[in-house]
Amino acid sequence: MQQYDAENARLNAITTIRAALLAGFVGLGALGTFWLNSRVYSLEQIAADSSRDRDQATVVEVLSAFVRVHSDPLYQYKASLPETAAELSEPIEEQRRKAARYVAELSHPPVDVQGAVMVLGRLPPREVN
Repeated sequence: MQQYDAENARLNAITTIRAALLAGFVGLGALGTFWLNSRVYSLEQIAADSSRDRDQATVVEVLSAFVRVHSDPLYQYKASLPETAAELSEPIEEQRRKAARYVAELSHPPVDVQGAVMVLGRLPPREVN
């Protein structure tokens, strides 16, 4: 009976630790997302508040470049691989095929790309000189 209680207590402790670690990782992920999003929205604030048209143009260029790079299927595919993965040794054509399959299975673009596109869509129009 004592062995059963000790085993039960051990399993309970393991389960509690796993739940706490999972909650911690979820919290860290949320903080990382908020941090990244706050950087994008800081650019939005600069573009909206600046009286100089070229500041907004610069922000649009930066966000557009970010979206172009981070929307590329090959970039997304390579970013999805573990950090410990060595440089891909397959031919670039095979990498592009795998990247296209990977992106086709995604239900939506990465969150950071969504945020950048949202900011671009919300910027007020300005006269181009």
